[in-house]
Amino acid sequence: MNLPASWWRCPAALVFSGLIIGLCSVSPNPNAAMQAGVSLDLPDSVLGMSGTTEGMTVAEQKILPTDTQFARKEYRSAEGDQIFCSVVLAGGEKRSIHRPEICLPGQGWTIKSGEVVPLTMADGRKLSVMKLNLEREEQVGPDRRIKINSVFMYWFVGKGVTTPYHWRRVFLTSWDRVVRGVNHRWAYVVVTATVTKGLVVGGKDEMQTQELLKSFISKMAPAIMVEQSGSTLH
Repeated sequence: MNLPASWWRCPAALVFSGLIIGLCSVSPNPNAAMQAGVSLDLPDSVLGMSGTTEGMTVAEQKILPTDTQFARKEYRSAEGDQIFCSVVLAGGEKRSIHRPEICLPGQGWTIKSGEVVPLTMADGRKLSVMKLNLEREEQVGPDRRIKINSVFMYWFVGKGVTTPYHWRRVFLTSWDRVVRGVNHRWAYVVVTATVTKGLVVGGKDEMQTQELLKSFISKMAPAIMVEQSGSTLH
């Protein structure tokens, strides 16, 4: 009988999961302080763009656990560029952090594509972020709908580590708890902007919007990401 090459993966995954659960039951309690890897003090200005503090929406207040901490600013330039930046920091509850691919469709967005984008921050550290290209239709008149495109970048920050992958965050949550005694207090950072070409005079296309966000992150991220010895950025 010919079995597919990946036939062993499910049993292996079950064994690995069982091992992690077993280790969790016998390992000492991790650091209860749950030190955060980010500051919620978003800078007032980035790339000459002034930031205005925004609060949680009513929907966010209803969905997020009460111990969730949150920061959001809308940045605008004199040329009309607009960037939204938000940080969600989990408390004791883990429901605060999730993959945006789950909730974006519920907000009317279609995810056209996604890829990991590497960049270098202003302080020389390397960072990888997940970039999603989004599209949705919006009603702009009684009989007129237009397509809106957006570039959405995000990454997760733990204690001394970052990752653009949800699966790796989940893995590190268990692995570092068992092996290193580290209890990550994960944060979820989002930076996004609308593609303005065709919407305003001199608007930016998708690639120009992506480059603007990369430049924004390279300046903003070092201001909020706590640099710790032995930190690993992926």
